[in-house]
Amino acid sequence: MHFSLLLLSLILYHSVTATSEYFYYTCDSSDTSAGNYTTNSTYLTNLEFLFSTLRSNSSADGFADGIVGTGPDQVTGISLCRGDLNASSCLSCLSGIPDILDLCPFYKTALMWYNSCYMYFWNNYFLSVANTEQPLININNVTVHPTQFDQAVAQLMSEMQSWAINNSPKFFATGIVKNFSTEISTIYGLVQCTPDMTKFQCQSCLQNLINEFPKYASRAIGARIISIRCNIRYESAPFYQGPAMVQIDGTTFSQSPALAPQPTPLGPSGVNNVFVDFNVLCSIILHRILRYAIAALLS
Repeated sequence: MHFSLLLLSLILYHSVTATSEYFYYTCDSSDTSAGNYTTNSTYLTNLEFLFSTLRSNSSADGFADGIVGTGPDQVTGISLCRGDLNASSCLSCLSGIPDILDLCPFYKTALMWYNSCYMYFWNNYFLSVANTEQPLININNVTVHPTQFDQAVAQLMSEMQSWAINNSPKFFATGIVKNFSTEISTIYGLVQCTPDMTKFQCQSCLQNLINEFPKYASRAIGARIISIRCNIRYESAPFYQGPAMVQIDGTTFSQSPALAPQPTPLGPSGVNNVFVDFNVLCSIILHRILRYAIAALLS
């Protein structure tokens, strides 16, 4: 399923405690074979039971998936809480899941994303790695050391990705770049995959999202790319709880010059390689010969 989640707004800056406030939802009707369910239908009964199951199971370790029903009434769902939430905070965030029934009435496929958790349901076979990823970018840009800022974000994402894959059973990591600049003192970051993925799947999922940052979020003061199976985020203000797992000294970026264009490579003799079109060179030589010949005849 392909959801259009591109938002250019400041909605990224929710309070850490505002766990049950949704910031995006989408009702998907692209799969025409799925159709819609009706009031008092078996599908709706299965969907409500799935919601209850996902809430209960996710609150334990932050993640749950499930399938209820069979045939055209089968509904599949997945829910994930941000890795720093405890059980009660996770349950509180997921308590708003039934809102999707009012926002997307009778749709068999929908996504509801809160600041600290999300839930996705559909009635097709569950794919192990979803192919949906879209950015949510802050419209404000960095003005102090913008090139170094992008470099700092790239390193932060890379180190958090490695930490999440190798040190966290939840495939979750937070990080900071400290003392970056007078404009942005600290850069806060987060990466997360669903814990049922393999290390390779998580690494690939995160890398796909990280690769999107230069295209969508260069110099943006905050950005977030969400997908069904993984998500990444960075901000200039704290948005998660607890100490950062990855810590980077920002002065190594802000006090170093931006990468300059590479000089022209030197040839074997130590001089710059110069490439000249052969036809142009012949034309120049011929023009000079004719000029000297005419001058000799006139003298």
